[in-house]
Amino acid sequence: MLSWCEYVLKGLKIEIEKIDKLLDYNYLKKNILMPMINESLKLEYVTELEFQILKVVVERQIIQAKDIKEFFHGKDYSMISKQIKKLIEKKMLRPEEEGKRKYLISFDNSYLLRVIIKILAEKDFLPMRELS
Repeated sequence: MLSWCEYVLKGLKIEIEKIDKLLDYNYLKKNILMPMINESLKLEYVTELEFQILKVVVERQIIQAKDIKEFFHGKDYSMISKQIKKLIEKKMLRPEEEGKRKYLISFDNSYLLRVIIKILAEKDFLPMRELS
């Protein structure tokens, strides 16, 4: 009975340590989110512009139009708003709050979700090893 309890508690300890890592935003950003964005670009799930915007979102966690104006040289804010709307429609961004103009990354997009699941599996956060 003692051996079985030790086995179960060891497993729980490992899982709690994984959760602690995922709750540390610096770890999450460096080891999960940035690799997800890089892989999404490599697989052509996102454009170069979307990649640049998503990098800013991951770095800052919450963005506004002014945070990505550097990618729209010589263009007005309407172009930035159109790009943000496009990312919302593609389910890569979502408003922080309904009606507000602050945005967070979203994983409702099936392509981003596929990549993040793959990375989580590679980092032993999920029991699977291969995704087809």
